Amino acid sequence: AGIETATVCDPMHVMEPIRELSPDVILMDISMPECNGFELAKVIRQDQEFVQIPIVFLSGAEIEEAWIQSMQSGGDEFLRKDINPKELVASVLARARRARDLNVMINRLNETQLRFRAVTESAREAIVTVDQKGRIIYWNKGARDTFGYKNAEILGQPVSKIMPDRFFANHQIGGNPFRSEAEDSLGQQMIETTGVSISGSEIPIELSLAEWEIVDKKYITGIIRDISQRRATEEDRDRLLSAVESSSDGMILFDTEDRFVYANQKYKDLYPLEIPQLVPGNHFRNIIECSAYEYAAANPGADETDWIRQRLAGHQSPGQISEQNNANGRWVRIHEFRTDEGGIFGVHTDITDLKQAREEAEKA
Repeated sequence: AGIETATVCDPMHVMEPIRELSPDVILMDISMPECNGFELAKVIRQDQEFVQIPIVFLSGAEIEEAWIQSMQSGGDEFLRKDINPKELVASVLARARRARDLNVMINRLNETQLRFRAVTESAREAIVTVDQKGRIIYWNKGARDTFGYKNAEILGQPVSKIMPDRFFANHQIGGNPFRSEAEDSLGQQMIETTGVSISGSEIPIELSLAEWEIVDKKYITGIIRDISQRRATEEDRDRLLSAVESSSDGMILFDTEDRFVYANQKYKDLYPLEIPQLVPGNHFRNIIECSAYEYAAANPGADETDWIRQRLAGHQSPGQISEQNNANGRWVRIHEFRTDEGGIFGVHTDITDLKQAREEAEKA
């Protein structure tokens, strides 16, 4: 029948031949010296490597009693010794084919799990999976780094251990805050919330959730990113913007391509005609053409084209200080700097009062 076999007569030395052959089926007599087949089957099943191998018992005993014992000991089938040889071969081959098919599926599943763990364990983000009762069943390295819990400390624990107490005042769906967030965030790619570390400190986090189902059991996996550094950067930026907006000097920023990025309110007060041109991405030349109009209005007979040329040349060689008389009668001192990124930052100071004071001093 094209079957490779290994015969073992001593049940005390069966494990090594099984490892060497790696059989698809184990065909075993029940009555043997030293121990019976049921006892030997229990020993074989204790080895994880052989849990999936079908064990078929052969005996001349009554079928009902022997069948019950064979199932209790980890057997898969019971056959009488007086079975027709063709039926025996057919039964063994059928078991072998099913065992091989099962092993292929198990190996594929194991490979998928190994790939999943390889990817998730190398991810910087925390990846946490909870079951439908809100218990944590998966916890990767990123989660250990973010929250401080080891796997043994957190697996099987409620997900509430990594969520703040006040979170539950607004989320009471099945006692599972991840489920609540999943339902609240439908259609959203990311949501921002708060987590709690093992020390009890709160962590600002960005959370993406996915709900999935296997055999009528629902699970939720959350991909969590610690955004503490980003929040700190945003707070620093907000403080800087607040300081810039409260400055008595006009300030304007252009990127490396000389496109407009930002201007504070004082700058807009100094150059009201430029406001329609202060659109992110607009080029510096387009903006100063409005200033050229103001310059010409304040300086009759002045050449606008020549002024634009000079202004462009000074702008591209930042570091120099120039003064400009606007149409509204205000004098402005312009000092431009090259940023670390290669853009240009300009400081425009209203020096009208200073100019007037100097003129009055000179007259005196």
